Amino acid sequence: MGAGKSTTGKKLAIKLGWQFVDSDQAIEEDQGRTVAQIFKDDGEEEFRNLEKDWIEKLNLENTIVAVGGGTPCFNDLNRRMLEQGLCLWFDAPIGMLVSRIMSSKAQRPLIAGLSENQLRDKLAHLMNERQEDYQKAHLIFQMNRLSIDDLATYVKLAIEGK
Repeated sequence: MGAGKSTTGKKLAIKLGWQFVDSDQAIEEDQGRTVAQIFKDDGEEEFRNLEKDWIEKLNLENTIVAVGGGTPCFNDLNRRMLEQGLCLWFDAPIGMLVSRIMSSKAQRPLIAGLSENQLRDKLAHLMNERQEDYQKAHLIFQMNRLSIDDLATYVKLAIEGK
């Protein structure tokens, strides 16, 4: 959350001449309501089931897919995503994430209503819980050290097998 998956994914797709899909936006379109509303009405477990259903239907080539930060940690989706394509982890320091999230207008159900200190604690907790799944990604990028152009170059080389 806040690492720049959607923003970077869109820019990367343009540089590669590929399509871009954001899983949260796709689920919102399918369901006719926001992720925040799904969490509120049906709970996180139902949202995770919707994610699973959506990912299991994916069969895309030349497409960048941005998934939510929790996606690889539920319903064995990490294994499935690793088998389906090249998985990237955009690793960002907690301070960077807090800054981005605090300045964002996006509604994020897992952190709704938290103060800056509470947000920092929540992100540290989530990172601790999720790190094992994240570290299985094919490629890990330190987001505080790379430009979009550098990221696109590295990903393109990885895709080409170099």
